[in-house]
Amino acid sequence: MMFFPILLVILLFMFFNDNHGGRRYDDYREDRGRAKEILDRRFAEGEISEEEYLRRRSMLRER
Repeated sequence: MMFFPILLVILLFMFFNDNHGGRRYDDYREDRGRAKEILDRRFAEGEISEEEYLRRRSMLRER
């Protein structure tokens, strides 16, 4: 008997939750931006070659 009111509250919360339980497009764009910053830094510090940098950068663009 107490199950239905709890279920209703959970469903209402899910409905009015801003991202509806998933990630928003902006979150993915931010992740990609952070990945590019890390890639740029690694290339600038000489950790990866130009070839590797270009390959990984093109992979990020395809996502």
